[in-house]
Amino acid sequence: MPKDREAIYVTTMDQAAAAVAAGALTGGLLTGAAIFGAPLAHGGLSFFRAAQFIHATIIAGLIAAVFWLLGLIMFGVGPWAVLHHYGWRGWRSATLLGAVAPFSVVTLAIPMQTKPVDPSRMAQWVEAAATSAASFIGVGVAVALVIWRVAYRRAPA
Repeated sequence: MPKDREAIYVTTMDQAAAAVAAGALTGGLLTGAAIFGAPLAHGGLSFFRAAQFIHATIIAGLIAAVFWLLGLIMFGVGPWAVLHHYGWRGWRSATLLGAVAPFSVVTLAIPMQTKPVDPSRMAQWVEAAATSAASFIGVGVAVALVIWRVAYRRAPA
């Protein structure tokens, strides 16, 4: 029997909807932070360029939040409902789903967006695809934990 079943967690539809919205916002903010952090990690920006870049980062984060919302609705709500139905409602289950779902979606989406790969460059393509998919694991886990925390409360004893 999973450890998550030791504590009984309950939620309402309002809490679940708020949780999905909070998760989408978290995903957008973390994606925006990653976009902003990349140039800083690779040589930095001047103060003037950083000020311009912040505006672009905020817009990118808001757009990313919309995509996170769509992704959560299309790929997260169904598996989460199944886990909820079978009593897997703890943070461990949320973390597992948060790691697996974004990795799977990105791993499946990358081949659909690229041209056929030259066999001599296949290793580079696989490395780039794996790196891109793996980068979503951390964000997915953070989003899942926010969703879990907003949605669930311990059932009264």
